[in-house]
Amino acid sequence: MDVSVASSPRVHLLSLASLLLVTCTTSRRADFRHGGYPKFPLAEPTLASEILRTEDTLTAPGNCGRVATPRIVGGSTSIYGNHPWQVEIEIYKRGDGFIHHCGGAIISPLHVLTAAHCLKQPALSRHDFRIKVGDHNLGQSDRDEQMFEVENFITHPDFSVGGHYNNDVAVIKIKAQRGKGFQMSRFVTPACLPTSYTSYTPGTHCQVSGWGLTDADNFFSKPQVLHSTEVLLLSDTKCKELHSSRGYDQGMICAGHLNGGRDSCNGDSGGPLACNIDGTYILMGLVSWGKNCGQPSLPGVYTHIQYYLDWIKSVMRE
Repeated sequence: MDVSVASSPRVHLLSLASLLLVTCTTSRRADFRHGGYPKFPLAEPTLASEILRTEDTLTAPGNCGRVATPRIVGGSTSIYGNHPWQVEIEIYKRGDGFIHHCGGAIISPLHVLTAAHCLKQPALSRHDFRIKVGDHNLGQSDRDEQMFEVENFITHPDFSVGGHYNNDVAVIKIKAQRGKGFQMSRFVTPACLPTSYTSYTPGTHCQVSGWGLTDADNFFSKPQVLHSTEVLLLSDTKCKELHSSRGYDQGMICAGHLNGGRDSCNGDSGGPLACNIDGTYILMGLVSWGKNCGQPSLPGVYTHIQYYLDWIKSVMRE
């Protein structure tokens, strides 16, 4: 990303949990990194069975993918309401309490999508995580901020770690409060899931957002306020060409700028890649991995949501 998305540290895949938006300041220190940053329904269902009454409930344009304010281009502090599907996933650290861990995306009043590598760690359970939505400034309580415990989470059964992440997707179900999940508003809204026929057009403008590093070389440059930047979808052929030696595979897409400068990076793994398709934001990807941050011809790699659509819906029905 521009001046708002962070970078990654060293020459190997960074440990899960972090991928920030970088506003490069491009970094050469890190080789591989693991990613990781109106019309509303009048009433929302509170149970998964109600949410999934029809195949298209979650992708109906009137129920998702709309923003309250104009989009930000070029990597900068985001306006509150610009990314209403943004989720902050916090993890409990002894001595520190709950701290920022990963990003995610709202897909229903009870469900969040994120990267599997954010959750698939030894000895971690649902009690180690909590979910915040409507959050903008991590240093203060925001207008529509809501916090939930995790009821359970399911990572893709074929998730694997190698030089990169395969099948890097997970579904989190929050613990309802008084029988209700997220309370939808101008600042808390799901992103639309793609359908099986949603077109994947190279050059589509997308937004990636999160609380990642703003200086690729400075691990302490973590912003308190949500940042975002605009990236472009690249063709599958181009992505394979640019990442041929790094295990780019099916279930992945890449996005960025071939001249570098804008990217996602360490600090917001699992964060949303939301693409503007005919005026509605579609959740096309989740921040997963990459090589360096914001470097020319090294676009970030994202989990391809459309590829995992059937699995996601089956998990939500459980």
